[in-house]
Amino acid sequence: MFLKEVFDMKNIGKLLALGAVLVVCAAYYLSVGAMDVAPPTFPAITWGVSERQGNRPSMEDAYYANDEAGVKIYGIFDGHGGRSTADYVAANLATKYHAASGDAGARLKMSFEDLHQHVVANFRDGATAIVAAIEGSHLTLAWLGDARAVLERNGMLADATQDHEFTEAEIRAIWARGGRVRIMIGGDMGRLRENRSFVGNDFRHLENFHKYGKRPDEHGMHHTLRVEDNQGRPSLNMPRSLGDAHVARFMSHEPGLKSIQLEPGNNFLILACDGVWDVLDNEEAIGIVRQAFDSKSALSARNLFEPTTEHGDDACVMAARALIDAAYEKGSGDNISALVIAFDWKKKEAEVDEAIKKITTLEGSVEKEEQEKILRAHLEAGRGFEKVLEEAMKLKEDEAMTKKLEALHLFSLLVEQGRAYEQAGEAADAVLGVAKAMWQKAPAMRLKKLIEKKKAEAEK
Repeated sequence: MFLKEVFDMKNIGKLLALGAVLVVCAAYYLSVGAMDVAPPTFPAITWGVSERQGNRPSMEDAYYANDEAGVKIYGIFDGHGGRSTADYVAANLATKYHAASGDAGARLKMSFEDLHQHVVANFRDGATAIVAAIEGSHLTLAWLGDARAVLERNGMLADATQDHEFTEAEIRAIWARGGRVRIMIGGDMGRLRENRSFVGNDFRHLENFHKYGKRPDEHGMHHTLRVEDNQGRPSLNMPRSLGDAHVARFMSHEPGLKSIQLEPGNNFLILACDGVWDVLDNEEAIGIVRQAFDSKSALSARNLFEPTTEHGDDACVMAARALIDAAYEKGSGDNISALVIAFDWKKKEAEVDEAIKKITTLEGSVEKEEQEKILRAHLEAGRGFEKVLEEAMKLKEDEAMTKKLEALHLFSLLVEQGRAYEQAGEAADAVLGVAKAMWQKAPAMRLKKLIEKKKAEAEK
């Protein structure tokens, strides 16, 4: 019965794949030599979000967060003119990301383009966006508009995205598409001191619009630039966004991209809409979140007069809440949303060490030390840690499989999972190529002898 199963063409294909995996693994060891592989340096991740309508008549923000194995995706989407775009992007971002190809930056760029094409054809409103994709210890940020990400390191500012503002390059790009930008300087109650289209000579005064941002100057005047719609009416107060069908043809919808290698010392990442950044700077936000984590206060109920939506890990929710509380108390007049992502490096190293300890109790033709090196290499890359552990544990419980083939099959599963989830896509392609070459060159009788040899070794 065993031989009949072994000579089944499907099993022969599997054996070829196993052999191919060993070829790839051997090549890997030749390249790295006998040097030790360092313990994996990627963190355990928890997150929490807190959202408040604030002083606006309706809530137009949305968020996305996942806890799945592999690439973890988080986002804050700040709607304007409605929340259809923000809700659609939040609901479909991950699907678009996994359907795209390339590295994380290319996937996010392609996802933003697909999402924009849908919303501009179906909705009238729009949204800004800040998205974080985390694979192992690699962080990729993508953003449009003035939603922002801020990364902490040892209590200080490590990095941050740069809001899309009306720079000379952005304004000239809008002109090139046939659009116009309007200057609006005025105070409360609709009093406008200046209301006209931006012209070339105004570039020398452009820094004044950035100096005050959305805050009034010393005379109580607000300095605003807006993209004009088809009728010449002032509309959007930023040069890039998702959606906004009435001005979409004049604007860029290409996201800013930033790639960062996370390291121990990076304790948290903040994603927030402009309701936070209008009144808090990056360093203030880091200090507020750091203090919230250090206080370790218990999660408490919100004041019913300040309705707040919250989800996620309690400590991260408290940190996000502290951030939007601070923005609210400082007079933010917008919807206020913040998502805090915490990185726990010690916890993840402990989890990996325990997983290695369990998995490397397998016996087989591959030495335990070599098994550990391969597993650590995969885990170091963040390639489906949870899935690797899950499948490896299933193998240990399968008594029908011989000890000799058990260890080999573990590596096969690593590669098969690489095909299933795109993080290990390049490794899977390499193995597929080797397996195909072996299938084309190896005579049937040679395969039969190889299988018989493996069976004999397994029965000893």
